Amino acid sequence: QILNTACKQVRNSETFKRLLELILFCGNYLNGGNASRGRAKAFKLTTLEKVATTKGFDKKTTVLNTVIQLYKKEYGEEDIELLAEWSLAKQASMTGISELEKKVRNLITSSKQLSKSCQAERDPKIDRLKITLQDDAKKIETYCNSLMKRFQDTKTCCTNLFTSLGEKSTMSDDDCAKFWSA
Repeated sequence: QILNTACKQVRNSETFKRLLELILFCGNYLNGGNASRGRAKAFKLTTLEKVATTKGFDKKTTVLNTVIQLYKKEYGEEDIELLAEWSLAKQASMTGISELEKKVRNLITSSKQLSKSCQAERDPKIDRLKITLQDDAKKIETYCNSLMKRFQDTKTCCTNLFTSLGEKSTMSDDDCAKFWSA
C-alpha cells in the first residue's frame, strides 16, 4: 500500500513536474552549444543525482541551486514543499520491489503448506477440529490470492511510474531506493 500511494503522490505532484521541466530546461541551456545534446526531451533519473553535484564556475553553486532559484522566480513560491507532497517517499525508499516479491512468495509458500496440512484427512473420532481447519485452509487460500494480486498491482504501479519517467521497467531495488530518497 505504501508503494502504491507513494507512486500516486509522485505522479500527481505539480511541484515535481515543474522541477523536472526546469531541470530539462537548464540541461538544454547548458548543452546548448552541442546540437545533439542541447535539445533533449527527457533525461534519465540518474541525472537527478548529477543536478545536486554539478557545480558552476564559482565552484559553489550547483545546478540544483539554480533550478530552485528559477522555480521560486517562475512560480512565486518561497518554499518548495516536495516532501509534503511525497509524504510516503521515505517509507517507500525502504521497500524494494524484488525484496517485497521474495517475502510475498515465501509467505504464500508457507501459507500453502499450512493450508495443505489443514486439509489433511483426519480420523473424526480423534480430531474434532477437521471442519474448522478446512474452513481456515479456505481462508488462507483466499488471503494468499488477494496478497499476490495486491503485490502485482503495486509492482505494476511502480513500473508504470518509472517507465513514465523514462526508466527501464526493471529498475533495481537500489535505483528505486535512490529515487525515493533523493
